[in-house]
Amino acid sequence: MVFNLDEKMYFIEGALFSSGKPLSVDELSKKLGIDKKGIRKGLRKLMSLYRNRKSALKISKVGKKYGMMIKQEYDSVTQDFTPTSIPNERLQVLALIAYKQPVKQSHMVKLLGYKIYNHVKELRKMNLIYRNKEGLTYTLSTTKKFCERFGIPSTKTEDVREWVKKQFSKYYEEIYSKKGAEVNDEGSNNEMEE
Repeated sequence: MVFNLDEKMYFIEGALFSSGKPLSVDELSKKLGIDKKGIRKGLRKLMSLYRNRKSALKISKVGKKYGMMIKQEYDSVTQDFTPTSIPNERLQVLALIAYKQPVKQSHMVKLLGYKIYNHVKELRKMNLIYRNKEGLTYTLSTTKKFCERFGIPSTKTEDVREWVKKQFSKYYEEIYSKKGAEVNDEGSNNEMEE
């Protein structure tokens, strides 16, 4: 069956809304039976439509995928309605890791105590962070899934850091003012791994 551009756009919109997670052009093409060129045209039109209308929603590119998300200016109002499977304390640990990545796990222990080990274990199970062995400790960084889950349009470390800084600046300042800690920012990667 041949679809016009508007029909393709509506199918894409429905897929993005239903999935609850970002989807690639390949995934949309295979699931909807629309060629990749048609998907790209539909996405451009859909993104433009959402950008130009008054809505709390937006269509964003997240790495190489596209997702339907809440616009930042409405995020604080809608947070109470969003079910989260990440406890608040663990979410704060995740924000700190994202902001300081790559950060040594031993440094996180100094900041937050031994409870960090359980948080790291759970965040790794959720595929939101990964760790690399470095001497007697590990370095911790976020994954692409982290960016997808939180609607961060880039996977570059600096972009993630800026996003986290805007979202969690109060928590970050509180932790560091309490501990009086200085964090070493050396060794930042430009791209995060999956």
